[in-house]
Amino acid sequence: MSARDSEDLSTTLSSDPDFLYTVLNLPRTASDNEIRERYRSLSLVFHPDKQRDDKTRETAARRFLEIQKAYEVLSNHFTRAVYDVYGYAGLRKEWPKDWRLKSDEELRRALSMAERDRRRDEMENEIRPRGTLRLVLNAQSLTSGSSRRSWIGDLRERIDGVHMKTFSLRHTVQHDVTQKLRLNGAATVNSRGTLMSFGTARYQLSPQFAFSGTISLLHLLNPPLLTLKTDYNDPDIGSINAQTTIYAPPNFSFPGITLTYARQIFQTSPTTGVVVISTGEKPSVALEFITPSLWKLSDYIPNMEEPGDGENVGAGFVVLRRRLGFSLAGIQSGLRAGWGIAYSKLSTEVKADLQLGLGGLAGVFTGAWGDKYNGLTSTVTFSRGGVELGLEVCCLGQRLVVPLNLTDEYDPSVVALATAVPATASVLFYHFFVRPRQRRRRKEYFRAAKQAFEEEQSNTRREVENTIALLKDTARKHTQAEKAVGGLVVLEGSYGPTDSTADARALMIDVTIPLQSLVHKSQLYIPVHRRKSGLPGFFDPAPSCAKSLRVRYLFDDRLHYAEIPDDRPVVLPLQGALFSSDIMV
Repeated sequence: MSARDSEDLSTTLSSDPDFLYTVLNLPRTASDNEIRERYRSLSLVFHPDKQRDDKTRETAARRFLEIQKAYEVLSNHFTRAVYDVYGYAGLRKEWPKDWRLKSDEELRRALSMAERDRRRDEMENEIRPRGTLRLVLNAQSLTSGSSRRSWIGDLRERIDGVHMKTFSLRHTVQHDVTQKLRLNGAATVNSRGTLMSFGTARYQLSPQFAFSGTISLLHLLNPPLLTLKTDYNDPDIGSINAQTTIYAPPNFSFPGITLTYARQIFQTSPTTGVVVISTGEKPSVALEFITPSLWKLSDYIPNMEEPGDGENVGAGFVVLRRRLGFSLAGIQSGLRAGWGIAYSKLSTEVKADLQLGLGGLAGVFTGAWGDKYNGLTSTVTFSRGGVELGLEVCCLGQRLVVPLNLTDEYDPSVVALATAVPATASVLFYHFFVRPRQRRRRKEYFRAAKQAFEEEQSNTRREVENTIALLKDTARKHTQAEKAVGGLVVLEGSYGPTDSTADARALMIDVTIPLQSLVHKSQLYIPVHRRKSGLPGFFDPAPSCAKSLRVRYLFDDRLHYAEIPDDRPVVLPLQGALFSSDIMV
């Protein structure tokens, strides 16, 4: 088959979404047996070796290639499902390996959702529409003193006392004209009938430098304004931002400028320093230090169960951010401090920001869950001017923001209650809904992986067993040599999922002999960039799952134990192996 014929076949496959079914003359609902029988019958007719005439042999070879390609794709439940949803182009994509373990129904549902998300992303990337509805409620009746009625009547009276103060509706669109030029449009209307419309143009002059300008296009009952902003980012210098706003008469005044400079302070530490200087009618200066750090939860919480399945099964990490600084801004001057924890596995973030200044103590407590499309955020803001509970719901990029004014003065009991209620609801939701769902998904994943491990990997396991048989003699010689000098002797080696549940342990494979064959001069070394599943005598028992290598060995006639994650190099014996048990994490 010539290269030109292969190119023609690829072109036809890309242009006709049902071409492979047409080749076999079968509907999309054809069973596996029908596909197999049709392939056999057509192969006998079009096989090149069956042709006696040279004129027909080339045509038969082209048709035979099409029949082979159709059978190759449609006889496999995974590639057939991908082809049915995405066409031939979908076969060239990289899909999560654990999707091959899903049932036909689960796979088609996952592919349909992925295709829906792809189309949604394409549409949103054109104009990126976003809408925000903001409803400001007066909810002081919820925290007022109790009446003499029964608790049911009292509760009803409190709820009836909640009423709307104002509302606003904002809609934005965004379009990338070129790779460097982006246009934004925004329109806002509120309960007082005020209509505002803005247009923004952003131009990326270079990878480091960008410029943007925002102007009010419609200003009923509002003076027009122009906001100019520049950004400069350089890894060595840091980031610099300058912004100014110019108002038209009658509110014209000399425009103030806000300068922000941020950069990493130390090369050996991720601490970032931020300086903000504002001029104009209300000048101010602020200095802040932000220090992020990474924690591995399993180091602090023994036997912790991690959420997710497939590629999400593994060690969980949280990012801790600490902030400390001060501001000089008249009566708003004060000291600032903040803490934040982000846990990516649950898409959860919790933050606390406090300021102690001339105006007293003020702070914001924030809890957020979700991704770029959907999410829920709860915010408690308190100061001498009152306490406010903010609820925000995001669905497919559309936002509903509901601030509830609870008191007009600072009340610590209201702050505690406003913080505790959303937090308690979140914990209960996680405990009774999210966590059982995660456990069920993990169990289903490992069971499916075990089934594939026992059924679909028979050829791989047979090849691995043959490889281990070839390594036995080398491992035996290494064992004898190491025992003679009190060196490294592998007693037991296993490779498989990091998870410690019974379903995960069933996927562990014995790699004692392969490990011993790799021992050289009382050392075992496997580089970090080398996939352990590709080593002789190894294979991957659970694709897309976090895995570890567990080794029990003798060194210097003493027993040691090591547990090494798949993304770490293997260096045995462990440095300073003087105890009966060592664990590398």
